[in-house]
Amino acid sequence: MKRHNLFKQIKQIQTTKNINIKGQGLSSDLMISISLFVLLLILIIWANNYTAGKMIGQRNEVWNYQRTVDLSDILFDTTGQPADWNMTNVNSLGLSNSYVPDSLDYNKLTYTKNVYNSNKTGLLSLMGLKNDEDVFIRIG
Repeated sequence: MKRHNLFKQIKQIQTTKNINIKGQGLSSDLMISISLFVLLLILIIWANNYTAGKMIGQRNEVWNYQRTVDLSDILFDTTGQPADWNMTNVNSLGLSNSYVPDSLDYNKLTYTKNVYNSNKTGLLSLMGLKNDEDVFIRIG
């Protein structure tokens, strides 16, 4: 009989423990840990997006700088196509003087100003640019 009561008590204790185990999903420790995990996940996603935005901005700055250097090299270091181009026969711009090294040709500057005033988009396309937002040109 004592054995029977002992088994009964053990079974009752196990049943009580199972009831307590089933309620652990609503414990405050679990809720705090889930909240911290979600907060950490949000922080990681935000940091990733912020860093990606900064990198894209830096890449655009580098690209714009390189484009500016390339364009100035083309304009100031080459004579253009053909070397003695004017408003009617220009294939590519170059402002360098073909007769005097390291100097600009005044006539080419004048032609460039006239082309810019008469056909701004045509001049920009000769430079390889899409529109006037890519570059600011002041010829005066």
